[in-house]
Amino acid sequence: MLPKATEENKNVLLRLQTEMLKTYNIAKRLEPTTASAERTIECDGRKVPYFDYHKDKLIGDISFIRDKIESSLEAIRERAKTAEPQSGFVARRESIMRQEQPKQDAPKIDTAYAEEMARKLSALRSEFVKAMVQSAERTSYQPNPIYERQANEIESISKTISEQSRTIKSLQEERDKLGIFKGREKKELQNKIDNFERLRRSNLDKLGALGVSEPSKADEAVKEKRSVAAQEQNRAKAAMQNRGAKERAEEVKAAFLEAAKQIPADQRQEILDRMGQQKEIPTMGRLQYYQAEAEARRQLDTALKQEAQTRERNRTHDRDRGI
Repeated sequence: MLPKATEENKNVLLRLQTEMLKTYNIAKRLEPTTASAERTIECDGRKVPYFDYHKDKLIGDISFIRDKIESSLEAIRERAKTAEPQSGFVARRESIMRQEQPKQDAPKIDTAYAEEMARKLSALRSEFVKAMVQSAERTSYQPNPIYERQANEIESISKTISEQSRTIKSLQEERDKLGIFKGREKKELQNKIDNFERLRRSNLDKLGALGVSEPSKADEAVKEKRSVAAQEQNRAKAAMQNRGAKERAEEVKAAFLEAAKQIPADQRQEILDRMGQQKEIPTMGRLQYYQAEAEARRQLDTALKQEAQTRERNRTHDRDRGI
């Protein structure tokens, strides 16, 4: 857990910031080991390199911590600005106004409202992140038909081989039942057996060319080919869903930030804390997801900071006018 954003912890946060930058640079330079080079992991319905998945996740986690540290340091800087002593008439006026203002109690938290808004903002944030990730993905994909075609070929050839094997066995049994004086009939049956054997061997060669070493492994090969074919179709569907993602991201961002700005100032920190507790576990183990998460946090921090500065300027303007 990071130390609280207080002046006493400023130096600790600065040291952490330096160390996290070093760690980030080290993580960016990591290379796969021999052991992990061939490993893969299932992600978004497809297999991705094991090393790349965990490297991207590590970089994303480091980026998240760096953002949290920067936010804490920014909060300390903002408090330092507001605490800077003013001179002359302005300082005396501020002092008098502070003395005249009644002492305010700690803000009363509306738990139900805070929980509802935290859920709403978390949902909007998730939509924004998803749309941002999709906007960086391809918007068209042509499925490779070879996998489904190979699956059909393997299935058909395997079925033919099974039928040929049964026919050969039946002809052999029929031949063996013939007596010793049935030489001509035996020869005719043997010729048929030889023909079927040649056809069977030819089909076995075709099966081998498709990567199946023996008929008993055909069902598993068909299953694997059809699984890859389904992944190809899923990629095509995902690409179609990515169309218009950039525009959707802008729309959701606007709704996300507008909803955040409507939160009363005295409820804001409670809602942001609850949003942190409701943080969604990423379903995508790629760097783009963590970058989008960081961008969503930056957008929210910037919008709330600007809104707070505008509110403070308006209060100062009203005080100057004696309102």
